[in-house]
Amino acid sequence: MTKLSVPARILSLLVIVVGAIGLAGWVLDISAFKTVFPGLVTMKANTGVCLMMLGASLFLLANENAPPPSRMLAQSLSALAVLVGALSLSEHIFGWNLGLDQLLFRESLAEAGPSFPGRMGPASCCDFILLGSALLFIDARNRRGVWLSPYLAAASLPITMLAFLTYFYGVQPISSLTIYSSIALHTVLAFLALCAGILLARPDREFMPSFLGSASGAILA
Repeated sequence: MTKLSVPARILSLLVIVVGAIGLAGWVLDISAFKTVFPGLVTMKANTGVCLMMLGASLFLLANENAPPPSRMLAQSLSALAVLVGALSLSEHIFGWNLGLDQLLFRESLAEAGPSFPGRMGPASCCDFILLGSALLFIDARNRRGVWLSPYLAAASLPITMLAFLTYFYGVQPISSLTIYSSIALHTVLAFLALCAGILLARPDREFMPSFLGSASGAILA
């Protein structure tokens, strides 16, 4: 285990807790657990479940020498989250209704606000595909020997940061795009924690030493 595997595991536990809180909001019908603040987008039940799966996957994979059964379980959870994200995204693109949205709990139009009832938005779908793939291929390289995971995790940052800055600065996105770009506030924080945890789990790969080294350039970065 690397010295940064402990922070990675702490972040993974944070992701699990956030996902559990969002899911508990649906189980116990507590609005504050779903939205954090009144009037904001709700964390969908499917989102809470996928966050818990990816958090558990990161917890298991934070140890680079994880035993094969743990690695297999972690990658299975990642693959399932990627599948849910991909299927939900296909519903948005093709106008399908695969029954995933209201599978666990039903959400009314009034509760959904600027989002589809029970369906995670396209931005969340893309984050789950990217971050789930980053965990699924955390120790995989392409033919040129490039590690895939850091780039997949980093690719989720522009999507997540856009939603984060919307909350941070109180900027309202273009109304016609709100339904596609909205991510619940605590989901945004969980995605950021998940991305950071994935990068810290393998801190010696690709561009990470440029940020974590002791040289002046790394300190500035």
